[in-house]
Amino acid sequence: MENRRTHFVDEFKLVDDRGKEYAVFEYQDETEKPSLKWIKAGPSQFSLSDGTAVDKLDDNTFKIPTIDRILHRQP
Repeated sequence: MENRRTHFVDEFKLVDDRGKEYAVFEYQDETEKPSLKWIKAGPSQFSLSDGTAVDKLDDNTFKIPTIDRILHRQP
């Protein structure tokens, strides 16, 4: 029997073009096998602390689609 869960991976800061900072959380869906080892079952999902979805455009660029705002990693 396999169990699925969403696993927290990372938290990082991004900024928009106005200089406002956002905390973004990365999660991955994982599946537990009978051996009790976890394996990745899907791609990463990103969200703000309030649960708003964030799309990854590339390694340094993200987008909040609900407000059409582009975010960047700080150098």
